[in-house]
Amino acid sequence: MARESVIQASFSAGELSPHLHDRVDLEAYYAGCAELENFIPLPHGPILRRRGTHFIYEAKGTDVRLIPFSFNVKQSFVLEFSHKCIRVFYEDGIMLNDEGSILEITTPFEAKDLFNLNWAQNGDWLYLVDGRHAPKALKRYGNTDWRLEDVVFKNKPEEWKDENQPRYVALFEQRAYYAATPKQPQQIWASRTGLYEDFTMKDGENILDDHSFTYTLFSNDTNGIEWLLAMGALIIGTAGAEFKMGSTSAIDPITPKNVRISVQTHYGSASVRPLRIGSSVIFIQRSKNRIRSFEYSFSEDQYTAQDLTIFASHILMGRVRDMQVQSAPDSYVWLVTETGQLIGCTYEKAQKVLAWHRHTTTNGRFTSLCILPTQGNDRLYVSVERDINGVKRTFIEVLIDSWEP
Repeated sequence: MARESVIQASFSAGELSPHLHDRVDLEAYYAGCAELENFIPLPHGPILRRRGTHFIYEAKGTDVRLIPFSFNVKQSFVLEFSHKCIRVFYEDGIMLNDEGSILEITTPFEAKDLFNLNWAQNGDWLYLVDGRHAPKALKRYGNTDWRLEDVVFKNKPEEWKDENQPRYVALFEQRAYYAATPKQPQQIWASRTGLYEDFTMKDGENILDDHSFTYTLFSNDTNGIEWLLAMGALIIGTAGAEFKMGSTSAIDPITPKNVRISVQTHYGSASVRPLRIGSSVIFIQRSKNRIRSFEYSFSEDQYTAQDLTIFASHILMGRVRDMQVQSAPDSYVWLVTETGQLIGCTYEKAQKVLAWHRHTTTNGRFTSLCILPTQGNDRLYVSVERDINGVKRTFIEVLIDSWEP
């Protein structure tokens, strides 16, 4: 019997859901595959074998959260948050202090707080909140001089006390926005313009345009805020819907007397930090097994949220724990699931490329990830929990650049 040869000209649809294995009517069927493991689909069609990871250092503890600190492409750092400790990595090595010991910064954040951490960076300052501790600022005075300090507020909101602290922070239009304490899950507090620590709401009886203000997010339900992200507007995700915050006019800034929040979509968001890719916001849906691209639609005159997992509905069944975006050499979304999988998505909307792929490591599970920009390709760092002679140990590793010769 003659053998039939089938040409697979492209893998730009990546791994497809088993529900699509008979959908020969779909264009994606001819550019996809049943399983794509440890290969990276390129935007123009072929796949590239993923290389391994390079060991950097053993983590301080078994519970780890990696957070990027990028001053610019020449000065980018990986922050390893573990139980009540931060360590700094630079150029694939661990940072030492002036005495030659490992640089360690003491924090109040316990292991249970690590994946509740949210942050906003302003130059050499990284504002940190988690809902349980008063807002902190990690300040870089030099590569070997990092200090975690309390944020000293002027006219601090009186609701912020004990363990009732804001869970989210964003910087937008020269204001610091804090949101969602445990007792006020729908509340937003905005600082004065240009004064991120000043929450003065009026001068005597006068309320000026640059004064601080608060806003309670009213909707048909009482779902709390799950994230903030600054774009052309301040985008707000709650467990029940997604909102846009701006002024009543597209050309005017937000002021205490000129602020409008409007609901855009009703998918509901998980408390996984969203990310920006191009002109879109990538966020995780409430179930944690769907990822959506939130972007403005001129035809509908509002934001919409496209399901990026529509053709790979099985790929995130492990539920997303952490997410980062890589922009060079091409656009990729990288995720770590609660079950320890590393999942990637090659995403080039203009070229209609949406290709999911999964990645495994020998004798280990991924627990967190972090992407740093460089003058060349972006670098993907991971924390990996491995079983070494029956003992669980966590290591900081970096993915070897698959694009290098």
